[in-house]
Amino acid sequence: MKTAYQKRNITTRTTLPDGTVLPANQYGPAIGGNFPLGAFIEDYEFVAGSGDLDAYNGRFCVTPEYPNGIYAYFVTIGENLLPEYPYTLGPSYYGVVQAGNTGPQSGHNVPSEPVQIYTPTSGTGEALSGEAMLVSPNPTAGILHLDFSKMPTPPLQISLYNTQGEALWQNSNPAEQESLDMSGYPAGAYRLWVLSAEGNGVWRMVVKI
Repeated sequence: MKTAYQKRNITTRTTLPDGTVLPANQYGPAIGGNFPLGAFIEDYEFVAGSGDLDAYNGRFCVTPEYPNGIYAYFVTIGENLLPEYPYTLGPSYYGVVQAGNTGPQSGHNVPSEPVQIYTPTSGTGEALSGEAMLVSPNPTAGILHLDFSKMPTPPLQISLYNTQGEALWQNSNPAEQESLDMSGYPAGAYRLWVLSAEGNGVWRMVVKI
């Protein structure tokens, strides 16, 4: 899903996305340096039809769980697999927000239907739990610490891939605790794959900053 919010074609921050001209004392900082275009929410505007989602960053979807359709918000990601503005929902909600569900002490509404927790996994045989591989810190600027102590048996192999599917690093028969130096890799998203001795595996997304 692609967001329909786009960076505005502006060279100064003197207007709002709706065309409002700001008084001089409300001008935003110059574009560039520490404040490139996209640093502020006012740098974006909704361009209808330029993406898959509406001004609330959502759409109606038909799924096996909701065959009659349901409105859903989306976290949209860019080519680097990092979240893009507006991240979860647009400047306003779709519909009417239930009273008491915003502000301090909010979020107390409980779903009235059965809930299934989805943990993305991959591999052959019985998939490993997503918690079988502990990764920290994530995001990282350098050393990534890997902990396999929660796996039923030691891992057989761990590999690092970029978003194009290219293998960048591999370690066969790793120890229970390993470290991966990512300081030489460009900033962006990567995929870490661990394979157990039983042939089970799990992916974990890691981000280099």
